[in-house]
Amino acid sequence: MNQLFASFQPLVAIATTPSGARRLQSLSQTTGATLWLPESKASKMEQESPNDAQFDVQFDAQFDAQFDAQFYSEPLKDRIAHLWPVARGFIFCLAAGAVVRLIAPLLQDKSRDPAVVVIDETGKFVISLCSGHQGGADRLARLIAAQIGATPILTGASAGQGLPGIDILGNPFGWRRGQGDWTGVSAAAARGELIEVIQEAGSTLWQQHLPENHSFYFQIPESDRETDLADNLAADKLSLATDNQSAANQSVTSVNQSAANPSVNSSVTSANQSAANQSVTSVNQFAANQSVNSSVTSANQSAANQSVNSSVTSVNQSAANQSVTSANQSAANQSVNSSVTYVNPSAANQSVNSSVTSVNQSAANQSAANPSAANPSVTSVNPSAATKILIGFAGAKLASNSKASEAQLPTVQWYPRVLWVGIGCERGTSKAVMEKAIAQVFQANNLAEEAIAGIATIDLKADEVGLLELCQERDLPLRVFSAERLRSLSVPTPSEIVNKEVGTPSVAEAAAILAALEAGSAIVPVSNPNSPENSEQANDGQNSKDPNDSKLTTQNSNLLITKQIFRLEGQPGAATIAVSRGEREYTGREGKLLLVGIGPGQLEQMTPAAQMAITGADAIIGYSLYINLISSLLRPGQIVESLPIAWERQRAERAIALANWGLTVAVVSSGDAGIYGMAGLVFEQLRAQNWDGKTPGVEVFPGITALQAAASRLGAPLMHDFCAISLSDLLTPWPVIEKRLEAAARGDFVTALYNPRSQTRTEQISVARQIFLQHRDAQTPVAIARSVYRERELITITTLEKMLDFPIDMLSTVLIGNQSTGFYENWLITPRGYLS
Repeated sequence: MNQLFASFQPLVAIATTPSGARRLQSLSQTTGATLWLPESKASKMEQESPNDAQFDVQFDAQFDAQFDAQFYSEPLKDRIAHLWPVARGFIFCLAAGAVVRLIAPLLQDKSRDPAVVVIDETGKFVISLCSGHQGGADRLARLIAAQIGATPILTGASAGQGLPGIDILGNPFGWRRGQGDWTGVSAAAARGELIEVIQEAGSTLWQQHLPENHSFYFQIPESDRETDLADNLAADKLSLATDNQSAANQSVTSVNQSAANPSVNSSVTSANQSAANQSVTSVNQFAANQSVNSSVTSANQSAANQSVNSSVTSVNQSAANQSVTSANQSAANQSVNSSVTYVNPSAANQSVNSSVTSVNQSAANQSAANPSAANPSVTSVNPSAATKILIGFAGAKLASNSKASEAQLPTVQWYPRVLWVGIGCERGTSKAVMEKAIAQVFQANNLAEEAIAGIATIDLKADEVGLLELCQERDLPLRVFSAERLRSLSVPTPSEIVNKEVGTPSVAEAAAILAALEAGSAIVPVSNPNSPENSEQANDGQNSKDPNDSKLTTQNSNLLITKQIFRLEGQPGAATIAVSRGEREYTGREGKLLLVGIGPGQLEQMTPAAQMAITGADAIIGYSLYINLISSLLRPGQIVESLPIAWERQRAERAIALANWGLTVAVVSSGDAGIYGMAGLVFEQLRAQNWDGKTPGVEVFPGITALQAAASRLGAPLMHDFCAISLSDLLTPWPVIEKRLEAAARGDFVTALYNPRSQTRTEQISVARQIFLQHRDAQTPVAIARSVYRERELITITTLEKMLDFPIDMLSTVLIGNQSTGFYENWLITPRGYLS
């Protein structure tokens, strides 16, 4: 079974006619599908096609269970109903209308229905019929079409616009879908309406590969503007980030704390964007007297009333403890004349971990009320946007039925898995205690449990039953660290008691920090491969902080929540919880490297397996010319990175980095990937990284190489022993190349010369000719094949004596015949000896 179909298992194939059975028989082997045929018609099938000997042989093989065929005797609709709950995909070779009637009673919801694909009996078309996005029917149809040489029929509007499906956007990166109006947002995307995207966590690679006319509007994420959350939690500070997007309204003022509050050094960031549009973000932390640092304007702090004229005003902390930053304090304290007003919460003491964002406000006055503690995340959005996508780890609750939400835009939430939960516990602590502790910490701090990447602890707890049950139930990885590594970190709340018990002053905090750091740095897009920065990125793709660095502290560790201890009445044990944020999300997927030879360039010269590999990959990496040659195979949502010529090493390392992260990556080479292609370099790099031979998985897809393509245009020049020699001395010393040329000429091999001449390397082809003239007749046939099977193909047949009279460059392959090779009617023939 091709591994590209692994995500669709168990996969079912159903046919009811002899031609349909033939069509699905070999496909079942490739896809790993179980083929189902009607038992009542098994004996009739041979009778219906008595002259079809090929079918008889194949069908007899079915009976011998060679292809693991299954037979049903009940009505087909009953068999499908039995298979529907367990199968993840169906392949029908039936009329589309018949399939619709058969599956209609079984359809529930696109988030739960399996992929359904229909193949016509001629094998010309593959239709994605049901669950195209979430079930993966679109991808399945593309893969099958590539396998059998058919045309995929995709009816989804987003596919027609070249956009990734909204409901599958985060699948390659392991994101988890939250609540929201998925149908409404997907429909808006299909209509080409403006969709606002606020992404505060997770990979942005998907943003770099959208079509030019896409309808996404990207708002600057709050995480790029606010100060480190861990600092705010540890120091109990308040950070205000204001992004003023009006060219006319630039002044930003942070104002008056009452006499009861401490001095205010408010941190306010102002960044001008588009005219007449404003974005204001207020971020707050825990309840307490606030200390606010400012880099823009800290204005007129006084114990009395204050009047501020400003386009944006973030204001007054009340005399009591306050952790919510907003505007328009009571009349006694403040008078605000502003085009954007934030209204102070009614409660005197607030402990809200929240971001309130006003995005792209119009020139008219806008008003956004600060949320209550129960629903702390409220967003005012661009009036011209139709819908909104939130990508982050905040535990926002998207109301959909309340009257208050009716005026809000349809919104959906994706959760990148970036939060690592450090847990320390007493021996025998129950799973219930740990679950309750996590739930309380995440709820109190407005974090989403869907964003949990995994659990981390000390290696002494690797066999803790409660921890293992928790990880198994939630499908979370468990990371364990030695006491030595844990105590190498400086943490906010070390414990001498814990140190005496387990040999480290911190378990929960240190483990959370290490797990987040081991997840690695975010893999950033390669947008300008000629820049020094991207050279480094391509070379290692990670640039991760060293988790063994003893200098790590909470200031550079992204620790979000310091340790908190929990017990649960009636349950044994106690758990200590801390939370850290990783820069790179955990995908939960095992990556794959697909080393693909695309042949000479035309799709019909590619193997179906190679086409499937490209269609099914999450990411495609290669030289720009090769990417262009396969552009018709690319699908919406794929990450496509073109790195220039001579960047072979960077291509290999970039591909390995993405695969180690969990993506399926196709590395494309012209010709065959294993003949002067990328396969060898990728394997070398894997070996250098102490690859275990299994993860990431590797599969090589052969292709027609240049000498084969040239030979096919010339006749049969390779019928006897032959060899290939590259004249490029960039990687092989020229004296070594000369020895190989001498050996090939002396040994009477038909010889293919790759990379014969470049703009700067012009003499090697002349030397090669001279060496062959020492051992071959001057009239030995020579062919110069340039850009075979491409638009500017040029085939020249000449002799060894005159070969330099014709153009030869890096797009040429030179074939030199042996002493038996001869011309016949513009064809080259090297006799094998059958007629001698």
